[in-house]
Amino acid sequence: MIVPDAVLRASSTAKTQLNTAYGKLRKCGAAPSTYAEELATLEGDLHEDVWPYLGALKQSMRADLGVNDETRG
Repeated sequence: MIVPDAVLRASSTAKTQLNTAYGKLRKCGAAPSTYAEELATLEGDLHEDVWPYLGALKQSMRADLGVNDETRG
């Protein structure tokens, strides 16, 4: 598969953020009662730490395809 550099950079960054989030989730999931406070804040952390990178990945893929948000229907 051929991936443009801009998409590759965005996907690499998103993957790193997702891996970090997954590591946190696995740690907390191993002993949920021990990590109850961390689990309670995890959703907010994911929205702050991961979601922007997924949005950037989406934008770079759409730009590569020549699709912008105005053409969505």
